[in-house]
Amino acid sequence: MKPYHDAHVHLQSFPEAMLPEVMARARAAGVVRFGCCGTSPADWDRVIAIASSEPGVEPSCGLHPWHSADPAVPEDWLERLEALLAAHPGLGVGEIGLDALRPDLQAQMRAFAAQLALAARGNRGVVLHCVRAHGEMAAALRPVAKSLPSILLHAASCSPEIWREYERLGACVSLGPAVLNPRATRVRELARIVPEDRLLFETDSPDMAVNGCAVSALGGRNAPENLPRIIAEVRRLRNPES
Repeated sequence: MKPYHDAHVHLQSFPEAMLPEVMARARAAGVVRFGCCGTSPADWDRVIAIASSEPGVEPSCGLHPWHSADPAVPEDWLERLEALLAAHPGLGVGEIGLDALRPDLQAQMRAFAAQLALAARGNRGVVLHCVRAHGEMAAALRPVAKSLPSILLHAASCSPEIWREYERLGACVSLGPAVLNPRATRVRELARIVPEDRLLFETDSPDMAVNGCAVSALGGRNAPENLPRIIAEVRRLRNPES
């Protein structure tokens, strides 16, 4: 069985008692690498703890744009993130980014720029979330892209023209459960056109909904074990005659 890499997952969001089963089922399905992203100071320590106890887990920590104006986030969150990065040389920066469907885009942009600068100074890869703010995101990336060892746009959904801008910046994309939806035309077009060396796959589990995947065994949650289904659909889209 070919080993698989789930490029974007939130293992810390599974109930702690369930995680051993989640990991066992994932490995039985051939998933052996997991890009596990934190979203706020509330879950960063758990992300790091999981990475230290579970083989193949590659951790990143960052302030998700949904939390950029959250009053529950401590004011010194950036200093805390900087300290974590100093303490853990293998730690990436993510999940960070911009979401124009949220009302606080200016606060998001400030948090995003600060985290990009931190990643560039520390030579850390970034994992990006972007919804309807690709112009702003590309503008923020341009000054620092060459200082970032990796740029991953997760759950990518954009036009071919926008993708080409990310490609020029050195980014990769990961495609997730949306590719299973026949109506997700932009995602499915990306599956066809993104070069193989820029293409990764993800489940974004446990919260991302999945079309046509069996999740009942894990209480209705998406999980890394579904990754082979996503990969198979991308392969089918890239090679429709095979």
